[in-house]
Amino acid sequence: MSDSVSKSNLQKLTAFDIKLIAFSLMIIDHVGRLFFPQVTILVILGRLSFPLFTWLAAQGEKYTSDIKKYVFRLLIWGVITQPIYAKFSYLIFSVSSELNILFTLALGVITIRCTKLVESKLFKFLIVIAFMIIAELLRVEGRMSAIILIYLMSIINLQSAKWWFFFIGYRLLFIYLNQWSYVELFGIASVGIIALYNGEKGGRSKPFYKWFYPLYPLHLGVLLLIKWWLNSQIN
Repeated sequence: MSDSVSKSNLQKLTAFDIKLIAFSLMIIDHVGRLFFPQVTILVILGRLSFPLFTWLAAQGEKYTSDIKKYVFRLLIWGVITQPIYAKFSYLIFSVSSELNILFTLALGVITIRCTKLVESKLFKFLIVIAFMIIAELLRVEGRMSAIILIYLMSIINLQSAKWWFFFIGYRLLFIYLNQWSYVELFGIASVGIIALYNGEKGGRSKPFYKWFYPLYPLHLGVLLLIKWWLNSQIN
């Protein structure tokens, strides 16, 4: 009894709370990359956001009453966001051809749903591989590594050593193969936030509940305007 009470006391975050945290960390990451690229702590904090978004997408797939509507909403906002994201991505990475995270999440959600249509572990594996290839061909943000992460978040089990083995192993493998910075390792710590999830959705009574999708392109646009204004002051 005491163990269950202690556990429930620790798990105080709703899915809405975790969404707020994910968005806040994402904004910190984008502000850091655009204005303070030399401040490593901002990028480190930002590395926690993407795993949280993949977990939220997996939760969305699990509990949505209309999977087509859910994926369609992600794709529509992805299309709306893309021109702004392309400009933002070019300023930071000198690359503007990849598709933004909303396309990634939509592809990941479709991957999860397709794996649930089959029983065979081999077929599940082949489905994930197929969507990893699609992610590379479409050049979505995060590419194949993001698809793996979204799928792992759909079968997350923090009490399973096997799950941890695959989760940490996957992170280390892609950091090595892509020669990513060591700061990518800090993304593993995002699981600590997920561990505080209390199983509740939350946020229904909050006025900004439906504003998360437009908030993504909106914050990118605001940051670009600030960057443009600062550059105009310098010149």
